[in-house]
Amino acid sequence: MLKTAEVEKEIVSKWVGEYGDDLYSWAFYKTSSRETAQDLIQETFLSAFKSYKKFKYESQPKTWLFKILNNQIIDYYRKSANTLKGFHSYPKVLAKTYISFVRYWFY
Repeated sequence: MLKTAEVEKEIVSKWVGEYGDDLYSWAFYKTSSRETAQDLIQETFLSAFKSYKKFKYESQPKTWLFKILNNQIIDYYRKSANTLKGFHSYPKVLAKTYISFVRYWFY
């Protein structure tokens, strides 16, 4: 007899085969990056496996997986925005430095 964890792993593996291409297409459409889409799909299925016990079959598995994927995409862009925050002020610093340089040498 199979243990619960083995059954969950089997079911999620089945979902990878059934829904993986559709999820990948959506992730690639939203990110325009193959590597990022693959990472997001991997995180989606990992999250689905970890929280499988919470899935109550009130919706289709595909719907649930897309919800997880969309949350992964939102988190990806949120993290990307936080990473880029420092760069937004960078051009201002360069502009001030350039203006100071020009004033010092040419005025």
